[in-house]
Amino acid sequence: MSTLRTSQNPLLCAENPVPDNAGNYLAYGLSALLLCLAAAFWPYLRSRYPCFTTSELTAKQKRVNQVYDTALITVSLVRFGDELQEKASRLTVSKIRASKIRSRDLNMDKTSQSLWKVYLGFHPSLVPDIVAWYKDAQDLEHDIQLLIESDTQCQSEVETATLTNAVNAHNSGYFELELNLNGPKANVPPSDTTARHGKYPIPSAGYH
Repeated sequence: MSTLRTSQNPLLCAENPVPDNAGNYLAYGLSALLLCLAAAFWPYLRSRYPCFTTSELTAKQKRVNQVYDTALITVSLVRFGDELQEKASRLTVSKIRASKIRSRDLNMDKTSQSLWKVYLGFHPSLVPDIVAWYKDAQDLEHDIQLLIESDTQCQSEVETATLTNAVNAHNSGYFELELNLNGPKANVPPSDTTARHGKYPIPSAGYH
């Protein structure tokens, strides 16, 4: 009966064609492929650019501050005072740049809710500034650490030289003391017995 009705109504079949799932399968496949590529590329991207969010920016800034505070405690101002002043100026500039980036991030959060910020934690428009700031902060941290190591090497060289001088002074003083105690042998004229019997005189008769 249903076969008869279908054959009698060809227009009904033409208006409701059987859906083709090939296009849907292709779209699903492409989406899955893109997700796999993104998942594989994301670790590399994070290793190349480890700072995307303002929270990561703040953590990096704290790290640079800690390294600089260590330099203030350990580095000699006599030897590296000018270098420390230069690092302090760069640190101030870095703090100002970081504060401006955080302010822009807060303004964007207030005006709009980006899906990037909701799911990934950052605004794409801020990424170039954050990446550039991170690179400069990383360079500053390395320079401060290098300054600390340079001061450590100088201190070690001074300590080694001081110890060497102390040892040399001690040895020289000991030699002079020994020379003063013993003194040079006096030129005593040989006795008659020594003259007659050579270097080793025979004992006198009183000892027999």
